[in-house]
Amino acid sequence: MPGQLFTEYFLTDGIRHTPERQSQRPAFVAFRDAARRLFQDFAAYHEPNETQTEQDLIRPLLQRLGWTDDLPQAASSGGENIPDLLLFRDAEAKTRAASSEASPYLEALAIAELKRFRRPLDVRGPGKGTQASSPHAQILRYLSTAETVTDGNLRWGILTNGAVWRLYDQKTRPRATAFYETNLQALLDADDENGLRTFHLLFRRSAFVRRPGAATTFVEAALDEGKRYEQRVAQSLAGVVFERVFPRLLQAFADTTDRPMLEIRQATLIFLYRLLFILYAEDRGLLPVNDAAYDDYGLRKRVRDDVAERKTRNDTFSTVASSYYDHLVTLFRLIDRGDPSIGLPPYNGGLFAAEAAELLNQVRLPDDVIADVVFDLSHTRHDGQPAYVNYRDMSVQQLGSIEERLLEQEPVLNDEGRVQVRLNSYARRDSGSFYTPQDLVDLILDQTLGPLVDERLAAFETRAADLRSDRRSKAARLAELRGLDPAESVLDLKVLDPAMGSGHFLVSAVDFLTDYIADLIEFAPAVPDWLPQDDPYCSPLLDRVAAIRADILHRARQSNWKVNETQLTD
Repeated sequence: MPGQLFTEYFLTDGIRHTPERQSQRPAFVAFRDAARRLFQDFAAYHEPNETQTEQDLIRPLLQRLGWTDDLPQAASSGGENIPDLLLFRDAEAKTRAASSEASPYLEALAIAELKRFRRPLDVRGPGKGTQASSPHAQILRYLSTAETVTDGNLRWGILTNGAVWRLYDQKTRPRATAFYETNLQALLDADDENGLRTFHLLFRRSAFVRRPGAATTFVEAALDEGKRYEQRVAQSLAGVVFERVFPRLLQAFADTTDRPMLEIRQATLIFLYRLLFILYAEDRGLLPVNDAAYDDYGLRKRVRDDVAERKTRNDTFSTVASSYYDHLVTLFRLIDRGDPSIGLPPYNGGLFAAEAAELLNQVRLPDDVIADVVFDLSHTRHDGQPAYVNYRDMSVQQLGSIEERLLEQEPVLNDEGRVQVRLNSYARRDSGSFYTPQDLVDLILDQTLGPLVDERLAAFETRAADLRSDRRSKAARLAELRGLDPAESVLDLKVLDPAMGSGHFLVSAVDFLTDYIADLIEFAPAVPDWLPQDDPYCSPLLDRVAAIRADILHRARQSNWKVNETQLTD
């Protein structure tokens, strides 16, 4: 699951309607043809090293993208926080940076980190300390330094191994997925014009320069457009759930059983949550939806796509047959228990357990009901037409807000035996005004967890300084210092949310702490300067990560689970 910086909607649809895309053709053709020649010439290398990749492939590509003014950075003795290149708007900015007594970062538009051809970007290299960091961790560390030096003005980073290119944004959270990734070599091999044009628009120098009369740069506008789309889809989906999906499911379950309405409501909520989970997990690749062994048993192909195709030709859905419902109930069981024969591990957190809602296994809803529900959950209205909803573009927090507001809905039977939905007397206002905005959540986390993290780092730094003059062996001092490792100490924090709701605050807390822990792992090697440079400090947390990765792969081999190893990053 590559980075989540831009929405799928913007990359596949929104970008095509931008003025830059409309006027791009001549510049794009020149770049595409030059890139093809560069890769053809570069193929002469059998195993190109980093220097050859930089000089003969990456920097020429950057120049074709308009980055003609760059400044290579000489590494410090430790090489801790120095990217390969600083990229500038023009020659004047580069000249000012080169001659300035202040930091050259102040004039840069972006930083660039260049790796040998096809080096994995999420895997730590051989060796120890900072030199063994994964390229992904390296550029995050460089961006943190740039953010501090420039007071947040330098936010963009480019990481590439020549084939795979990533664009990072320091201001987007969580930082672990705040990047956009594309494989330029694969796009050229496939002659994928749309993909190539998107690459050219997002990585060229002019995308980072504010356009005349514009308030933002192209990449900033792209992020803003994605956020507007997310909000629009989330609002539309919430309306569909409350106005059509939830009432339709309540009525359908009530028509099939005489169980108490409280039990029907609980079963309906769980059924709806299961559908949302699967839609989200399949669109984000967390379920193996593109695997031939799984696709016949998943939701997308056999239900979601089939319903959409039949709806377009006004097909009839049975009011008696329950083929869609039977398929879903089987899928729920497979997700809960796992199925090695189709490479599916168990997701046994309780949502899909049979005992969570036994009623769901005792009734059958007809195809016409499930078709309407799945279609409504899969589409929003755009310009009067149904538009496909890609759940990849929705955050857990947005889905959580729908879940919280669903808990406010109370079904009752009227005199005619029909289900009506009303707000219960203890519900929050329908506007969701008591749902904590993300900006406020971020502020609370920064003011509460931030100081606690800083305390643990300070304790580590203080003890490292004290141990500099300690007469014991380095091994003994290192063992004591590892007991104060700041990354592991942060994992000992306990965070309580007594009014948890959908978990919005706690999900944000996990993202917040994850970013901090990643920073601490990268920062810690520079703290105990009395350790040799060829064997610097390394957080013991990385050993735990490696052990977890090995355990996942071992279990996957034993149970025949399909695992994408590129997702098993630190």
